[in-house]
Amino acid sequence: EIDGKWGYIDKNGEVTIKPQFDAAAPFCESMGLVSIGGRRGYVRTSGQFVVSPRFDEARSFHDGLAAVREGKLWGYIKPSGDWAIMPQRFDDAGDFQSDLAPVTIDGKTGWINKKGELVWQPTD
Repeated sequence: EIDGKWGYIDKNGEVTIKPQFDAAAPFCESMGLVSIGGRRGYVRTSGQFVVSPRFDEARSFHDGLAAVREGKLWGYIKPSGDWAIMPQRFDDAGDFQSDLAPVTIDGKTGWINKKGELVWQPTD
């Protein structure tokens, strides 16, 4: 962090992406989750945006998909920024692992597959 802006350094401490973000998370699956002006997007190690900051909330990529929120709706995107699972009424959405991800619906947790289908119904 320099002057309130975040960037990235390599293992030698050399700046690889100059500080320009309001927040920056570690790279996962070759994508860095960044925030500018309260919106979240993703950059490659080159510093170029792969997905411009357009989401209200976002998680890092895991198992090839990232959970993102637009307004009150959570969905999942591919590394291209295209929707893998369209936004829907999840109170929260977790990371995929072994092709399943936890989602919260009406305060209860269930699990979805990469098609967005509930494979385990929400329970307490």
